Amino acid sequence: MTYVPGTTNTRTSLTSAFTQPAIGSTVSASVADTTTMFVGQFLFVNGGGFYTVSSITNTFSVVLRNLGGNANIAPSGSVPINSTIIDAGRPTIIAGANIATDESSSTPNTYVDLATPGPTVTLVTGSSALVSYSATTHQNTISGSSVINFAVSGATTIAPITGNDGVFTLTLNGAYVTINRSVVITGLNSGANIFTMKYIQDSGTHFYAYRSIVVSTL
Repeated sequence: MTYVPGTTNTRTSLTSAFTQPAIGSTVSASVADTTTMFVGQFLFVNGGGFYTVSSITNTFSVVLRNLGGNANIAPSGSVPINSTIIDAGRPTIIAGANIATDESSSTPNTYVDLATPGPTVTLVTGSSALVSYSATTHQNTISGSSVINFAVSGATTIAPITGNDGVFTLTLNGAYVTINRSVVITGLNSGANIFTMKYIQDSGTHFYAYRSIVVSTL
């Protein structure tokens, strides 16, 4: 029998607790029944989050891959016994992070980290993802361009692409402006990809606060 994601009657439960693996890694889970599961299926485990079925060991054991995202508990956390497991269809997994601290860069024309790097999120993606990022910027010069961008590491290595720059040129010393940008990034390798915000400016000292990045699977 062929099952279609989102149409199966998968509804079972954990018969033993398990420790949340790293994002993109797998864990063997003991369950009441695997007969309606299939490899590649998306599942939601109450108390754990979203997973895909990596392999099915037998009627009572399945190997799950942690997809990450804001709905998932952090790695090393405990997913409790008796947690309900249901078919999740084809979910959009979202991961976000932010840093409020106002920090500066004085390095011109080079993408850099600030004193507190990031923010950074890790998410299991396919070949593309939607990335939204923002920051509030100000500077100590009369005019100049503050720029936000992101790099990808992990399953894929992509340096900041100038076409993805979020740019604002300030013409008033001390003015605060929020930059927002959303792009679809393609060419990703399937797996756990790490998205990290980067910063660049033309001259002077530029400050960035309330930095935020949100990544969604497509």
